[in-house]
Amino acid sequence: MVGASGGAARARQQGGEADLVVSVSGRLSDRGPDAAGVGDQVSVITRESLEALSTDDLAALVARETWLRTARPKQLLPPGDWDTCIWIAGRFFGKTRCIVEPAWWEGYRVPGIRIHALAPTLGDVRRTMFEGESGIIAKTPPEIIKSYNKTDKEIHFKNGSSIYGFACVEEADRLRGPQCHTLIFDEAAAADRPAGNLEAAWRVASLGCRLPYPDGSPSRKLIATTPRPIPFLKRLLKRPGVVVVHGTSHENLKNVADAARRELLALEGTAYGRQELLGQFIDEEGDLSILKRGWIRLWPVDRATGRHKPLPEFSFIVESYDTAASEHNFDAKRQETDPTASIVLGVFNVAQCFTELERRKYKIRSRYAALLLDCWSERLGLPELLDKARAQHRKKWGPASAGRRADVVLIEDKSSGPGVRQFLTKWGVPTWPVKPRGNKAMRLHAVSPLVNQGMLWVPESMREDRAGQAIAWAEPFLEQICAFAGEGSVEHDDYVDNLSQSLTYLRDRSMLLATPEQEFADLEDKIDHDRAEAERIYAHEKRKERGAPYG
Repeated sequence: MVGASGGAARARQQGGEADLVVSVSGRLSDRGPDAAGVGDQVSVITRESLEALSTDDLAALVARETWLRTARPKQLLPPGDWDTCIWIAGRFFGKTRCIVEPAWWEGYRVPGIRIHALAPTLGDVRRTMFEGESGIIAKTPPEIIKSYNKTDKEIHFKNGSSIYGFACVEEADRLRGPQCHTLIFDEAAAADRPAGNLEAAWRVASLGCRLPYPDGSPSRKLIATTPRPIPFLKRLLKRPGVVVVHGTSHENLKNVADAARRELLALEGTAYGRQELLGQFIDEEGDLSILKRGWIRLWPVDRATGRHKPLPEFSFIVESYDTAASEHNFDAKRQETDPTASIVLGVFNVAQCFTELERRKYKIRSRYAALLLDCWSERLGLPELLDKARAQHRKKWGPASAGRRADVVLIEDKSSGPGVRQFLTKWGVPTWPVKPRGNKAMRLHAVSPLVNQGMLWVPESMREDRAGQAIAWAEPFLEQICAFAGEGSVEHDDYVDNLSQSLTYLRDRSMLLATPEQEFADLEDKIDHDRAEAERIYAHEKRKERGAPYG
């Protein structure tokens, strides 16, 4: 069977004879027709050999050749040694075809393999992945398909290969157990409902993609998605063995209907347009998130020495805990509990650390600010939590000559919080109970002006390749607080609670104060203030005129 060894194919006319050039390349490795023969074994099938091919083989080779000839370079699988390829691109880029085309070709090329096709919902599996204009049924030559079971979401090839569909939102648990040679996942970000479902589904799905190919090659995974500021998705892009292909809607607009093109281009210049057109993460300036990354300042690194700017002498240090150790925090669906999270903030005098020129550069308006000194999130039992809390409180923060322990430890007064506070108080740790008012979004909105005015600082990364970005250990903290838009918008919101209760404590004690950009945004307020000031001055002068009655 020619299809079992072919990699890329094209028909050419030469001297009136139709020859088929077959490039014998590696599995799951796309090369355009013009690149056939570069680094590959190449064989030429003459007219006689071509006539000997079966109808199925010929249909598969022609369909493959058509894709390789018409696809844009970014739509083809990248070269190199990788196990997961992710297309992060805007709408209408053609992401679905990027994963569908290599999937059906692998099913034809290697008889008897199993392929898993994932999509967010059952409707997405049927209407997009299987039956859509760029779906598997539309792009696979019908000559090589044996059957399609719409109910069970299964496509069976004549050579024994099969493609099975799974919906990650409705049936994520079904992914536990089934095994496959290759996995494709369309619009992965849309499967994060509720928040955290994407990670749970991918965890079991990726472990199921473990069957080796008959030639000993490892299994591979293909993902196509529009970006959304999901912390797990951003972490997945940085894993070893993952290669990322970025694309924009502009690369394929010529193949989009005029009405849809106009609707899409109307988003240009907006934050949402950056996501839908340019395929960029918009968590820094998203319309939904309460806090923006652009508001948070980076404690600078001296690139000449590769070390951070010396730490200031902190005037106040606060530790904040959001504990989780009760039956109400147990998630029966995922069979896990919420983690306990903690942050440490040190308040410092900005003027003592930065010159006036530096303050203008960083757009600092406040007199005092808070620097993130530590953050962590772990699932701990009560004994482990108490040991960790005592050890953290014994740490001294700041310059070696003027380091100090935390002045107060904030612990939310619910779940295991009261018990933890009682133990720590008995051991001499200064604790303070926090009784939150309002929901999480309201509490974060209340302190957002402090962050907006540059009162929250995070250490900059010391790595050259991450210059201008936060240090690695602070990334989970930033990802969570900058993606939070309300209840359920992120998988865990413990850092959100830590930050809101810490800043609220500092604000209520006048250690951090937000100041309006203009003292009088309303002319009537200005008039009322001037009138009151004039009356105060007049009354003061009148008292001076009367003098002391006993003089």
